[in-house]
Amino acid sequence: MTISTILSNISTLNNDLTKLRKKISENHKKKSDKYSEIERIKKSITKNTSLSTLKSKDDQISRCLKTIQECEKMEADLHKKINEKGAILAKKQAELQKEHEDEQKKVVKMYQDNLKKQQQSSERLTMQLQQIKNTIETQPTQEKKFDFFISHASEDKDEVARPLCQTLTELGADVWFDDFTMTVGDNLRKSIDKGLVNSKYGIVILSETFLKKSWTSYELDALVQRQMVEEKVILPVWHKVSKDVVMQYSPSLAGLLALKTSDDTIDDIAQKLFAIIKK
Repeated sequence: MTISTILSNISTLNNDLTKLRKKISENHKKKSDKYSEIERIKKSITKNTSLSTLKSKDDQISRCLKTIQECEKMEADLHKKINEKGAILAKKQAELQKEHEDEQKKVVKMYQDNLKKQQQSSERLTMQLQQIKNTIETQPTQEKKFDFFISHASEDKDEVARPLCQTLTELGADVWFDDFTMTVGDNLRKSIDKGLVNSKYGIVILSETFLKKSWTSYELDALVQRQMVEEKVILPVWHKVSKDVVMQYSPSLAGLLALKTSDDTIDDIAQKLFAIIKK
């Protein structure tokens, strides 16, 4: 049974208990009124009360007593129903607690699994990154340094990546972007590796498409490896993606403060990113 169904059942039970307690209160008042009525009738009887009047008052008292008995019976039935509902409510609350615990266990397991995957890839990426650095360090010419490396899915190039790169460039930033940085004949993997190593920050445009691609995963893994050594490297930009989706992919990535295309324009995002390198 789902948590929402259990919560609905608990809400219904609480409403039922409220109604039952209200009925007991109403029933108790009715019984109290009848006791008060009996007292008034008794006080109205004097030594001068006629036999016929006395009989009438006795009948009234009998009716009041009968009503009181009915109230007491109804009150017992209501208490029984309250006890039954209360037992069911306690059971549902126990079920809810168990469901919450199961959900927490799932979240913990998901986090542990993701952490294990990151740890497993960490050693491999460390070696790859070191190889890249060694290759670059042995080259006779000085590699160009960039302020930003833009990691993105090709599906997000026209809408986000290219206009963001253009705006950052106009502001004065040096940006590694495949459209502008690579030339005919360049080795794609080698060129991207150089961009990853020689860029101060990695702008990661996270979208559902990005999270599904293996190539973007390679770029992100390399940036994650750098962040483990150099602290702040990854600058996330969320594009049409929810926190739950990012959390499923990587809890640690979901925890980073991100800019969102749903909140800011591309120009605003570029201004905020450019401000980072001007600090």
